[in-house]
Amino acid sequence: MSQRSEPRRLLTVEAVFELTGRGTTVLPHVETDPRWPASLRLELRRPEGTKREVIGHVRLEHLLRLPPGRSEYVWTLSLEVPKAEVPPGTVVFEVASPDPG
Repeated sequence: MSQRSEPRRLLTVEAVFELTGRGTTVLPHVETDPRWPASLRLELRRPEGTKREVIGHVRLEHLLRLPPGRSEYVWTLSLEVPKAEVPPGTVVFEVASPDPG
């Protein structure tokens, strides 16, 4: 497992959806790199001050076709936690990649 000394801030949740087959998905889209692992260990820091570690899944949802020669990937972050536990304003940090297995 790759452990970071300081968690990396990924995003502040603006909207939350429950999508069939995807689970709890948060917006805005996550800025990522295709070399990232598909699953990440994350820390949720909620607006009222509580924290919770969860597993999140980074997924390529769309490839936007722009003017000739340009494309843009849109990545979403799905969380293994009920929608009600991720209110808007929650800050999501990457803690580490989960242990395989």
